[in-house]
Amino acid sequence: MLSAAHDLLQIIDDLSPSETNPTDFLRNCNALSTGALLLADILPCMAIKLIAPFIPLMIHLRIASVVAATVVGLACVGTAANKFLIIFGVCLVSFSQGLGETSILAYTVFFRKKNVLATWSSGTGMAGLLGSFAYSTMIQMGLSPQTTIYTMLCMPLTMAVCFWIVIERPMFIQFEHDRADLETLRLEDKRRKRELHMKRLSEGGKAEPPKSTLMENVRTIPKIFITYTIWYSLVYFFEYFINQGLFELIYIPNSVLDQAAQYRWFNTLYQLGVFMSRSSMNVVHINKTYLTAFFKQLTS
Repeated sequence: MLSAAHDLLQIIDDLSPSETNPTDFLRNCNALSTGALLLADILPCMAIKLIAPFIPLMIHLRIASVVAATVVGLACVGTAANKFLIIFGVCLVSFSQGLGETSILAYTVFFRKKNVLATWSSGTGMAGLLGSFAYSTMIQMGLSPQTTIYTMLCMPLTMAVCFWIVIERPMFIQFEHDRADLETLRLEDKRRKRELHMKRLSEGGKAEPPKSTLMENVRTIPKIFITYTIWYSLVYFFEYFINQGLFELIYIPNSVLDQAAQYRWFNTLYQLGVFMSRSSMNVVHINKTYLTAFFKQLTS
């Protein structure tokens, strides 16, 4: 959707010619910025990622919802009847992306493979690269944006086939055994602490007040916020500042590619970088998380 943003905005401009204000400004911009589509592409995804961890992991229902929302969203965008339908379609695809990523990530706990998280991370990068490259290539071959988006309907169907037919089933029985073992260890630790508490009381010692797990978790929030949240928020701020705030304004004249094509291929190169970074989990380890924001700021 990010790669198609410039083309979608052109369609919106064509649907609303009365809203276009011609000027003598040197840059050729759309009446509606690509940042508007970025919001439609990010806000539903962010909202469902915040809510999904509190929803029961009914994985088959979730994947069915992902497939259905993607199909309907792509169909709405491909129809391009009006700008509201286009933006609604982008929101549906964003919702399906957020729900799909969080659901598959939660589903990885049932697998005993060593590199399951690294594979998930690399797969999310490959999804963006494959979609962006396929879209840019088909547009370059002469297909219209609407036809290309309709062609993308094969992707959610491919996901359904892969999930329900191709991939191996997780070891639910082994997972239940592991959970039972963890529960046994937890009860054993609780019994040991109770015995230690009673022994301290019998020796005349002062009893320690029971610790609240909730309060312990709350106390860790500032440390997590300083260590991770601030820096990763800056990373994403600079990321979207580049690929939605600047890409639309970058234009190389006297090129074999027009402005829309340059925008698409800029996004494809960006997705290539995303894929490389998300595939480096087992190769590059950065313990100082503030460096990620520093490097991202340099690129902007």
